Amino acid sequence: MQQTVKAAVYYIENGRYFAELASSFNKLCKDWHADEFNPDELSLDVNDIASHINDEHWIKDVAAMPAHERTWQMNVRVVEEFIAKYWVLSKEEITTQMVADILRVADPLSRRHILAQRVVIECIHDLKTEEQLRRLDKIMDQLATNPRLEKEYF
Repeated sequence: MQQTVKAAVYYIENGRYFAELASSFNKLCKDWHADEFNPDELSLDVNDIASHINDEHWIKDVAAMPAHERTWQMNVRVVEEFIAKYWVLSKEEITTQMVADILRVADPLSRRHILAQRVVIECIHDLKTEEQLRRLDKIMDQLATNPRLEKEYF
């Protein structure tokens, strides 16, 4: 944790070594058994999923809901307004596994996202401004969503 906090503070203050922050966070997730999905086993590319989640913030709200509370209409919305919108697939080609993978990556309550928030909390005393904290929060959210993120795109 301390190595990741140190990398996060250094990156925010100096704007350098993003790859080291990403690597440190991914190692932290692995060490704490926070990885809930293997990017290689997803039915869609994790980089694509992560970039489209940024465009459609509502998907995180759906993903945060317990499965038993999610309605059929919500799943249809994921199919029609997310998967069909960003991937060249007909509705008939979209599987329940694709929907599950999208929601797993988007889940703001996943262990990766919670660990990312813990890193931000640990950095509160080391960062000087609210803007630095907001920026770190955004970056850590992106790292939680996309374990393959190697450079900052946002």
